[in-house]
Amino acid sequence: MKYYWRITKYFKRKEFTNIPSIQLVKELDCLRISTGHPIFIKNNELNMANIKNKFYGEHPYNADESRHYSKIEAYGRDNDNYIAERLLHSKTMSITEKIITIALMQVGFKEGVNNDNPFGAFFNTNNASWCSFFVHWVLVKAGLITKEDLTYSFGLARQTFTNFAMSKTDPTQFSSGEMIVWGKKDSWQGHIGLVLVNDRVSETIYTIEGNISNKVKIKKYAYDKLNYGHYEFLGVGNLKSVIMDQLELSDIFAKYESIEENKNESTR
Repeated sequence: MKYYWRITKYFKRKEFTNIPSIQLVKELDCLRISTGHPIFIKNNELNMANIKNKFYGEHPYNADESRHYSKIEAYGRDNDNYIAERLLHSKTMSITEKIITIALMQVGFKEGVNNDNPFGAFFNTNNASWCSFFVHWVLVKAGLITKEDLTYSFGLARQTFTNFAMSKTDPTQFSSGEMIVWGKKDSWQGHIGLVLVNDRVSETIYTIEGNISNKVKIKKYAYDKLNYGHYEFLGVGNLKSVIMDQLELSDIFAKYESIEENKNESTR
């Protein structure tokens, strides 16, 4: 019979309710790495945060992957931010899964005073509109691009669009992890996000976007309503000649209660 050490982690109630699920998972995983033993979760309150007890026996991440994800910041503050098991515990994560997982870790982040946000600060451009900085931050953290690749004005959504290695406008062809761009009519301004899922059955695109009413949010758009308000849909694509995977809706939203219909919210 194989025996395991039993490690207990206690959380104060306030700490438990205020920390996003993904951060708890990361902390437990770091504890597993440092001790070299599986983690047994006995605290029933963890179930309230939708953390699945997957720490028995061999952990699906290899050592390099575990170290990598323990270094990814999780700025999300949405306790409904549940990362589906297939993404969180994938044995071999594709670049698409890395992009989506890291982006989801930020859902619920809310900017501080004067547009204060860590995504722009990462590129030494804080206190400014940050939808494009958020997207590029995710791509850098996922390893698709490096800071050195960003030789153009990547703080501008429209400028990013002109630098796509490949782009497309047919909604049936959009894939998870690609960048989706809008332009403000009769203006240099624009907006940018990431495609989470393309649900071809319901003809709906799910996205994750920064600087939506000051937050990182998940949105959904019908194929025929990609133009909204003063924003005209420009296209979807990426900065590298990489074919992105199409993830399934069930893989990403096994339980997510914060998906919102587009409400023409301000992107500033």
